[in-house]
Amino acid sequence: MAFKAVLASVLTSAVLVGCGGGAGSSNSEYSLSDYEGRDVNLDSYAGTWVAVGSGSYLYTYNDFKDDESLVIKEYFVVTGSSETGYKKSSCDGDFTESVFVTGSAVRFGFFEGSITENGVISGVYLDDSSSTDEVDKTELNLTMIKISDSVERIGTVTANKGNGDITTRDITCYQQMKGKGVYGDSEGGNTSYTSEYYYSNVASIFSYTDADKNIELDFYDAGIYLDTFLGDDVSFNVVRRSNLSEEVGFSGSDESITVVGNIDIQLPAQ
Repeated sequence: MAFKAVLASVLTSAVLVGCGGGAGSSNSEYSLSDYEGRDVNLDSYAGTWVAVGSGSYLYTYNDFKDDESLVIKEYFVVTGSSETGYKKSSCDGDFTESVFVTGSAVRFGFFEGSITENGVISGVYLDDSSSTDEVDKTELNLTMIKISDSVERIGTVTANKGNGDITTRDITCYQQMKGKGVYGDSEGGNTSYTSEYYYSNVASIFSYTDADKNIELDFYDAGIYLDTFLGDDVSFNVVRRSNLSEEVGFSGSDESITVVGNIDIQLPAQ
């Protein structure tokens, strides 16, 4: 089972307008073609961005193997200037990441890519922590463009703990990822599964389904962590979804807490 959050986003010193041929990267779930041709400021990299990609997660140890195909889409905000440097919001927590650019080459975390003539970044994210005893690797082919000059929040997460304590946080990075995989070994055989991931700078929801369904909810700084694997009651549903907006409702409880809330995403129209 792939329990990794994949930070799959990159900024470049070239503005990613995405107009013209070659920008319409797509997979079975996600495409950049819906965001092409927007009027953005070519003199600044600050703004709102969209990245899409596909790839795989592979884990092997002795006779055990977990092989998962992934598709991913991420919205994120970049702030800063050429004088102070640019920072990208992270979907791994409430912090920002720096970007390194040398000529047409771009390096960010586990990503290495290049800038194409039409201002689109494409490259490979490779997180390989394999050792002599095991393989543990995530590899994604990614493409991304800038869609707006806005550096404002792209959404909110709200959680009501049921005791009148309501927590609301701004979202500046939001990632959707879906997976299909098979795990198993020679003794137990193979089991197919599906997975859904909803990561942001504030909270995450992870769902894994084989014969049973396991759901994990983590609201980072609000003291909320619930997991059906631990016996907690957790559920979520996608209320609405379009190219510019998404709402995911969630609820859960354990012996000490009850929570109801939602993730509400709204990208700038321009």
